[in-house]
Amino acid sequence: MSEQHNSKLRAARLLHELKTGDIIKDRFIIEYELGRGGMGVVYKVKDLRKEEAQDQDPYIALKILNEEFKDSPDYFIALQRETRKTQELAHPNIITVYDFDKDGELVYMTMEYLVGKPLNVFLLEQAIEPSPLEERWQIIRQITSALAYAHQKNIIHLDLKPSNIYLKEDGTVKILDFGIARIAKNTELHVPPQDISVTIGGLTPPYASCEMLNNQEPEFQDDIYSLSCVVYEILAAHHPFNKVQATQACFENMVPNPIAEIGKKQYKAIMHGLAFHQEDRVPTVEQFIQELQLNNTENNSVWKWSSILISSVIISTILWINKPAPPLPPPKPSRILSAQETQKVARMLEIAEIHFMVGRFVDPVGTSALDAYKAVLEIDHNNKAALKGIDDIAKYYEQQARVLWDQEERNLSIEMLNKGLRAAPNNRDLLDFQDMTQSSGFWIIPKIR
Repeated sequence: MSEQHNSKLRAARLLHELKTGDIIKDRFIIEYELGRGGMGVVYKVKDLRKEEAQDQDPYIALKILNEEFKDSPDYFIALQRETRKTQELAHPNIITVYDFDKDGELVYMTMEYLVGKPLNVFLLEQAIEPSPLEERWQIIRQITSALAYAHQKNIIHLDLKPSNIYLKEDGTVKILDFGIARIAKNTELHVPPQDISVTIGGLTPPYASCEMLNNQEPEFQDDIYSLSCVVYEILAAHHPFNKVQATQACFENMVPNPIAEIGKKQYKAIMHGLAFHQEDRVPTVEQFIQELQLNNTENNSVWKWSSILISSVIISTILWINKPAPPLPPPKPSRILSAQETQKVARMLEIAEIHFMVGRFVDPVGTSALDAYKAVLEIDHNNKAALKGIDDIAKYYEQQARVLWDQEERNLSIEMLNKGLRAAPNNRDLLDFQDMTQSSGFWIIPKIR
């Protein structure tokens, strides 16, 4: 490579104007630019190591960070430390960060490459043609699940906003930029006093709490204010205070309008999260999830009536009875797990607990508590926590099915029964309830997926 080419490449790097074919760290080949933001420029790149290993998908995302990272060693060291902690966030709704490094004067991060669209684009589309309410609840469940998990790890995001949330084509939600987050105070992971996330442009005023805007010490509740803004926006298709920042909204005593599609309790929960003063704000994401009734949003009245209407049409043309489940196979013998397997089991149980907490018991397929528990049992066949978790899922759906049956919500009751049987096809209580529904003359219709 000629000195003239090297000189041009250095100049392009300083201006963040890399072109297709340029190579970073003798490893990453630039494909094209994906976007620009407050922290820098993101490119789709081909990882030569993955290609050498004959990986079918050798592409990742590479973010080149802004000039202040090059000029300040403190920023680089602090962000390298934060990235290392971010790599420990093993959650299906948090983007995977691979590395944080330098190539000459370039400072960059590598992470998984996502195909889809950011939430802010989704919200613009919502203003034109809203998607079904349940689809929006699913997005909210995934966001709250990820944030609750991060808080359990003592990590505060501090810049949660629609452009930092990504919707993959398969419906999976990913939260981005935990790499500039700050570890919660009063722990052994506490970052030094300078607030790098705010100093480096990590604060977005319309989504920042009054405390953040007043440069107070970061708290988990700062994320909850941001989360509540995002949740309101997903449900209402506009910002709760029309992008007015919290300090001004507080001064003007602004109150967000009620949201027509949700109940009063859910609106009240969002208002609890949007409280201007920290002492009035919901203290944890877990409590916010409970107050928002995320575990019960699938059973709102709109879905009940539409489900009953659909079933009345189908019943006239198709009848089907669930066959009894086959007997349970003999349990596989236990074995001693390796250190790596033990660590993976612990992480999967942690993920399962988060999914369970936000009501993702069996859906969406692939990212639910049931999937996580099954992944554990593939490694540790007799894991008590996973077996109990699946049993708890079965009990939940069995109880829901009985309550709905007593309320004469037959179709919804059967739906809960079928979900329970997906988790535990041999559960005796579910099978007994199934026998009761059939003996009463109510025929079960298979759910079309």
